[in-house]
Amino acid sequence: MLTRSFGLRKYKDTFAARNLWLACALAFSIVGTSVAQSPDFDPSWYDASLTYVKLEVLEDGIYEVSGSELSSAGVNLATIDPVTLKLFENGEEIPIAFIGDDASMDATDRIQFIGKRNTGADEDWAYYETTISEGQAPNDPLQSSQEFSLFTDTAYYWLTWTGQPGLRYSDEPITPEPGANDISFVLQTHHTELNFSRYDGDSDDNGHPYYTHGEGDYWRTFLQNSIRRDSVIMGVRSGPHPGLIWSDAVVEVRIVPGSAAHHNVILKVRQWANEGAYVPMDEVDWVGYEFQTLTASLTQDQIYTYQGTVYVEIVSDNQFYDGVTPNRVYTDWVRVTLRGNLEATDDVLTFPSNGGGNYAYQLSNFSQGTITVLEPTSGQRFIGTADAAGDLTFGDANNGNGLYWAAHSSAIQSPEAITLDQNSDWANTANTADYVIITA
Repeated sequence: MLTRSFGLRKYKDTFAARNLWLACALAFSIVGTSVAQSPDFDPSWYDASLTYVKLEVLEDGIYEVSGSELSSAGVNLATIDPVTLKLFENGEEIPIAFIGDDASMDATDRIQFIGKRNTGADEDWAYYETTISEGQAPNDPLQSSQEFSLFTDTAYYWLTWTGQPGLRYSDEPITPEPGANDISFVLQTHHTELNFSRYDGDSDDNGHPYYTHGEGDYWRTFLQNSIRRDSVIMGVRSGPHPGLIWSDAVVEVRIVPGSAAHHNVILKVRQWANEGAYVPMDEVDWVGYEFQTLTASLTQDQIYTYQGTVYVEIVSDNQFYDGVTPNRVYTDWVRVTLRGNLEATDDVLTFPSNGGGNYAYQLSNFSQGTITVLEPTSGQRFIGTADAAGDLTFGDANNGNGLYWAAHSSAIQSPEAITLDQNSDWANTANTADYVIITA
């Protein structure tokens, strides 16, 4: 399971005008021989002769769109053959579940899909120090984190119809098959990234057109103008896990320098030994602006937890202050990987499969009622009912290495906006436009 905790959203509203200019610059830069986009992106998925509806998503989760909502957006439901409904995410078709009669699209019919907010996972091209030409191997990107997009949190999903049948989830029996192995906990990664401190980037970096090295919003700041040692204790919500398990666990911390000084940072993890003392686990000493990741590897039974929270201490040591250059470093994120129970939070649970095999997954902490489980890699859909205790067991004998998304019926989301797409004709040479200027 991958959970995300964050405060202020990066590059949201405050930098809207700057981001609009960047987005426009990137959009028009693709016409040259050097491209500033992912080389794997194929725009041919979009057929201008078809009708599309844009579905706006701001959070991860299971989403649902009704025929009534499509009608309100201006779609003539009579033109839709439900069998041909298709949904695209970043140019790739993804499976949907159609709930209704395949013979026609009615107001009460529904479409379910997995929606994910936009992140920086596919934006490494925006951080390259040089423009990447076709066939050229890129240099190392400058991203400290992929949790947030450089431009926007909003993701758009494109719904269309006509032609060949679309990808569908297959409804699978929820009852485990005979001989299924019970699974009540799995390896989970919890990424916590809070954004409270703004840093405009390294003062000596001026070679990138869109991004300054180190630019971003960060969780904690150490600013030392004298010889001293500062530290901060940070709690990372790791979710419930079943007691003391003899299993490997990993704690990672990303540090981003904010000055060219001599830095020394120590990672400590609170452990049961010595009555919950913070034990040094990793240390890095360097000069300059290079990002650093500190890592602590230990067994899970060593980690002190309280109410599902792992505690780390970050220490910044400035005993070598030269009296000129202040020591400034930022904590970007903390990531904890360990085994945890399959317990829902706010009636939602996302977790990885246990690999190929015949398993019975034991989910808990749901509200009583209908639970939908989607696994997009294999295209499987499971529907079950959580009992009065909030428990549900479902079986899967065909799983591989996919990710399960489970949600109570009350936690299934609706898109932020549903908009009928209007095709532009900017690319039409009859317009004889040399360029387009957009201001904000």
